[in-house]
Amino acid sequence: MKKIITIIIVILFVTISLFSQAEQNKQELIGLMDMLKSESFARINWEAVGMDLDGYYFKTNDYFEVAFNRWLQDEPENDGYVRKVKEYHIIKGYKDNFINLFDELNFLGSSKAYFIYGDNEMPVRIAKFLDEDCILITRVAIDNVYNTLRNSARERAASVLSSYVLPTLYIIYNNLHKTDIHYYGIIVTFGSKNFLGSDFSLKAESVCLIVQDDVCGKFVNGEITENELIDASHIFMSDRDMISGFKKVKLEIE
Repeated sequence: MKKIITIIIVILFVTISLFSQAEQNKQELIGLMDMLKSESFARINWEAVGMDLDGYYFKTNDYFEVAFNRWLQDEPENDGYVRKVKEYHIIKGYKDNFINLFDELNFLGSSKAYFIYGDNEMPVRIAKFLDEDCILITRVAIDNVYNTLRNSARERAASVLSSYVLPTLYIIYNNLHKTDIHYYGIIVTFGSKNFLGSDFSLKAESVCLIVQDDVCGKFVNGEITENELIDASHIFMSDRDMISGFKKVKLEIE
């Protein structure tokens, strides 16, 4: 009898452990590199817009609040392959922060800010990075096209960071630094083309900057330079020769 009771206790313990592990796994956020891989397909949408394909267009920030409220109504019951239930609830908890942020996000530097996301997507993601939660503003685009004959992929990415991303950090910081998440960043997609080649040489590229909140605050408040910010940040790029995904790089701002 004691043996049977012991077996039952072991079975119950194992069952509870497996259930707890399953619940824990369910609550995990997607890792940053996996998230970046899924977000790299925004390049395809940019190229479709750049080639004037029917049904593809750049959205402006005015579209965000309506799309966001509609997206929030479709609460996921189970983890998807890319987006997790936990991610949905974190984004929902910071609803006002994101609405205010996008309301201010009219421009990236001197260029109009555009967005390339579908009806069932949001240009906001939460991923796990360095064992911390990380907010990323994604699917952001500019309509600039860089000449591949004049600069390398890294030079193009560095130029986008300096001209368009860094001037936008004060908007991101002002709206996110009071959250409980201490890493945040932005992914910007842009065009590249051989200006002496055919129109088929047009391809999109993306650059991603992730920064810790206190470092971003020092930059926004004028305590550190843009080069010091870049050195303390995490930068990833997806260039025209990559099929998908991002790679971590070190870039220099001139």
